Amino acid sequence: VRKAFAPRIKVAEITERCAKVAPGSEGVIVIPTFVKGTGPTPKAPGSIIGYESGMAPEVPVRAALEGLAFQTRDALSALQFRADSILIGGGFAKNHLFGEILANVTGRDVELAGIPEVTTLGAAALAKVGVGITDSMEAAWDQVKMPTIRIEPGGTDYEDAYQRYHKATEMLSELYTGI
Repeated sequence: VRKAFAPRIKVAEITERCAKVAPGSEGVIVIPTFVKGTGPTPKAPGSIIGYESGMAPEVPVRAALEGLAFQTRDALSALQFRADSILIGGGFAKNHLFGEILANVTGRDVELAGIPEVTTLGAAALAKVGVGITDSMEAAWDQVKMPTIRIEPGGTDYEDAYQRYHKATEMLSELYTGI
């Protein structure tokens, strides 16, 4: 979405500009199903709803961040256990704004990984358990001591935007059923 709406704007700059857009992204909704058969509406294509020509590029970019957070909230509710926190690795670990949005949308603490390849630390923790150095993943993870930035939910209310997103996903699913 950033490449489509803000191709010449550096990631840090567009993120800074997105932070100034109010939650709800001026009514723009991004349904982040851009790989066929995935996401909240597997039968429907990814969609950008409510965008109008002339809107600032940070509006749909922020809406995409919110859409990903809403999709994560739905995924968390489908789990058969409670995840009390979320660890973000890779490129999104550098995006503090996304961490804030995700914490507020899900009501969970978010940790941004302080190293680029968090998966290698996960593999190391699994190896510690596998060879018997530790007897649990929790103990192995405690020994890894990866630096993180912790973001707690800050009270920003996304409930109205989430309900609009959910209604849009339901409508898209109905529209594309049978196609």
